[in-house]
Amino acid sequence: MNNPKVSIIVPIYNVEKYLARCMHSLLNQTLKEIEIIMVDDGSPDNCPQICDEYASKDNRVKVIHKKNAGLGFARNSGLEIASGEYVAFVDSDDFVEKTMYEELYNVITAYNSDAIICSFNKVYKEMITPLPIGGMGETIKKICAKKEYIPNVIGCSSSNARDYLYSYSACIVLYNNHLIKKYNLRFESERVFVSEDILFNLDYMSKANKIVLYPHPLYNYCYNENSLTTKYNPQRFKREVCLYKEIQRRIQTYHIDLPHDIVYRIERLLLYKACYSICDTIKSTTFVKAVSEVKKICTNKILEEVLAHYPIKELPITKQIFYILVKKHMPICLVLLYKLKRLNKKKIAGVSFDFPK
Repeated sequence: MNNPKVSIIVPIYNVEKYLARCMHSLLNQTLKEIEIIMVDDGSPDNCPQICDEYASKDNRVKVIHKKNAGLGFARNSGLEIASGEYVAFVDSDDFVEKTMYEELYNVITAYNSDAIICSFNKVYKEMITPLPIGGMGETIKKICAKKEYIPNVIGCSSSNARDYLYSYSACIVLYNNHLIKKYNLRFESERVFVSEDILFNLDYMSKANKIVLYPHPLYNYCYNENSLTTKYNPQRFKREVCLYKEIQRRIQTYHIDLPHDIVYRIERLLLYKACYSICDTIKSTTFVKAVSEVKKICTNKILEEVLAHYPIKELPITKQIFYILVKKHMPICLVLLYKLKRLNKKKIAGVSFDFPK
């Protein structure tokens, strides 16, 4: 086979239950000129044998067997051998629409862009919820990677009700392999940084020019209660702070024009991550444990420094109240408010508290 149009990299670890669904969606793509790189990340189940079976039946499938090192490094192993014009990533417990890569390839080449980002569906049991790209309607939109994508994937301005516009996920992006190889772009380990996807996307977009936003949901993100993103981790916020510091550092190395409020946008990211961590803690632990853990987050020195000067009063009223409680170190109030919200008592004194689920 000549060089494929798209290389699809699929990291695999302990997903025997979901792998057939994922591979069925890839092998039946309407775009036939693809290669599927299955990266067995030292999976302890039957996935290694299943990978080899797929490779023996379809010459578009390549298999890498390696010692377990995590999702980010598994993707890097796939990048080492990817030969396609463009590169895509699929998590092996998810699946894609059969026209995904034909649609994305046709649009990215027609617009002569460095990347294309589609919207996606959230799949939970039998319920499918389309999640549109923030800030756009039903038409294809071309934007500047540096001036528009980078600031808005980090965080919105303080006056915007949304915390960020664009999803961090690498799975909804089609990347130009030439750029990846030219700048030797690679993923960090998710064991070091939470949301390693955003770091890869920031590095890539700092080298890109125009990108395309494609409003159609082509990727299906499936809720898996055993995945790293859904499991409660009491150390999560500390790792979020590390991510915040790393984004601060990288932004300074790009030497590109960014909005004057980029500092506030990065701080908005930290506030959002604090909110997420607090709500996840309350949802996942007992009342007493939640109060203790939430207090640790509220008293984090970096978070305190951000809250000391961030323009909280420009945020929507619900977020103002939330962050004021954080700023004043009131974990019991935060826990009680979240518990009330979970009981569907959404309005307190006329205010609707819309915390993350």
